[in-house]
Amino acid sequence: MAENLKSESGVLAKASQTVDTHRAEQSAIGQRVQAAAAESQSGWQGQGATAVAQVVQQYGEDNRRIDQALAKLSEALKTTDQAYQSTEAESAAGAQRVGANAGGYHNLPA
Repeated sequence: MAENLKSESGVLAKASQTVDTHRAEQSAIGQRVQAAAAESQSGWQGQGATAVAQVVQQYGEDNRRIDQALAKLSEALKTTDQAYQSTEAESAAGAQRVGANAGGYHNLPA
């Protein structure tokens, strides 16, 4: 179980960067869809125009929710990485203090 929880330095930061990359790609796709929809909108009339407008609007709302979810995920990964790095630094400092204090105890090196 503990092996599953191990994280090498930089893994969470890299994951956050990957999420940010996918978020940017998702945003670019959304912009292309919106541009294509706006360009073709004049060709639609009546109920067809209404239906297309509704689908495009729903797509825009869904795309915004996806963007927000990816932003939250990226931020959570960054925050977790910072906490992990801080904990690692505190653990290393604590181990050094213990080692320094143990010097000379039963002939342990300082």
